[in-house]
Amino acid sequence: MEQRPIHIQNLVINIDLSEIHKKLDKIIEKEIKIMATIQEVVALIKPLKSKVEGLNVLMDTMRKQIADLLAAAGGIPAEVQTAIDEVFTDAKALSDEITVAMDENVPPVVEPTA
Repeated sequence: MEQRPIHIQNLVINIDLSEIHKKLDKIIEKEIKIMATIQEVVALIKPLKSKVEGLNVLMDTMRKQIADLLAAAGGIPAEVQTAIDEVFTDAKALSDEITVAMDENVPPVVEPTA
């Protein structure tokens, strides 16, 4: 037990530095575990972000292919076009919601420095 006296106007306080060191070590251990857990979560979620981006690319490609096919066929009835528009609107809204949720809840990835 390492104690060092501190003198404050005729008052002596003995501080047990070894206990402070032990508590600091425990805090540091917990911090390391928390950071490891956060990095695991980021590693699990990071691939989802690229899947969302892939979904956006797929939707854009499909939209263009459908428009090209319809143009070649001479058009499409209005009610069918409305249904198609709704499908793409819903898919885009879902993609946007996922992107926002990830941006709000996933901390930025900080690459470890060597």
